[in-house]
Amino acid sequence: MPYSRIIKHKDLITRTKNLIHGGMYRQGKEPKWVVVADRFPPFRLPELTVFKHERSVPSIVYPEDKLREQFYRTYDLRKDTASLFENQEMPESMKLCQKFVERQLKIIRDSGGMSSLKAQRMVEEELRKEGHVLMRLDEAEY
Repeated sequence: MPYSRIIKHKDLITRTKNLIHGGMYRQGKEPKWVVVADRFPPFRLPELTVFKHERSVPSIVYPEDKLREQFYRTYDLRKDTASLFENQEMPESMKLCQKFVERQLKIIRDSGGMSSLKAQRMVEEELRKEGHVLMRLDEAEY
């Protein structure tokens, strides 16, 4: 049914009159312009056009996204599932990832452009000193 709205085989007036005839409008509640347009039809009927977007939507990638992707490629965290409900907390691995990314961004910004790998090593050392267990995927045993 929705596909029929795309097909340009009828003009707006004809389609609205068909809706009235089909009982989609209650008696006396049909649009007033239909009666006027029926009595005094326009010289050129308005066309129904479908606008197609020629451009694609650009992807938006923040620096945090790249660092987070690098974090999950490097460390083994057993991928906890996240709940989208407000009353439930984030899993520990996601909290750790967020903490890791925030610290890494701070180090990169404060140093004036340090590479993300050096900043990653520095944050890894800091978090290990705090007692967090970060196991690299190349060290993980399955």
